[in-house]
Amino acid sequence: MPSSGVSSGAARLLPGGPVAQQVLGEVAAEVAALRAVGVTPSLATVLVGDDDASAGYIRIKQRQADPDKDVDGMHPVNMGRLALGLPGPLPCTPAGIEALLAFHGVPVAGREVVVLGRGATLGRPLAMLLAQKRPTANAAVTVVHTGVADWPRYTRRAEILVAAAGVPGIVRPEHVRPGAVVVGGGVRYEGRRLLPDVDESCARVAGAITPRVGGVGPTTVAMLFRNAVVAAARAVG
Repeated sequence: MPSSGVSSGAARLLPGGPVAQQVLGEVAAEVAALRAVGVTPSLATVLVGDDDASAGYIRIKQRQADPDKDVDGMHPVNMGRLALGLPGPLPCTPAGIEALLAFHGVPVAGREVVVLGRGATLGRPLAMLLAQKRPTANAAVTVVHTGVADWPRYTRRAEILVAAAGVPGIVRPEHVRPGAVVVGGGVRYEGRRLLPDVDESCARVAGAITPRVGGVGPTTVAMLFRNAVVAAARAVG
């Protein structure tokens, strides 16, 4: 398999902070240009109830929004655009993961990527994104989930493994191919405590790995702001 540039047992960290800084720097320049013509991009957050608030927010937005202002990239129209390889706002976490791998020089084209998790916000759109024919994608992507009894059989063969199950600590060293690139995309919160899918001990066998804190999170936020600015620019032509 192509080398990740790091031998097994000495995993290189793939922080998201520098990626986010680069993206936000570009966003700042775009915001300045929009302000120069009298447009100030802004975001509004809507919280619906206490039970499954995120899903409620998405349902409301799907009923009422204009898809071109969908900064999360989760409107059915934009998911369709993604599936067809057409231009449109990309889901923030998948786009952030693609940008993170590219920023850190992790080759994706032609490699075997396994995504553990099939959720609509991460697993499924990420698989579509990384399979597309672009320099920072073009991978052979397999999606597996915890409903598959022998899911470790798939993750152990992955050159790039993305954990997106939302099950704390589900990915352990014995589930990782030595020298593989491991990206922790799935998380769960207990109160204020962040519980990632990837156990920190995976660094013993991985070639490169995202940190427990400061990995995919910063890139997700940066992509949200990028989508917002692009939508604002589109609105004013």
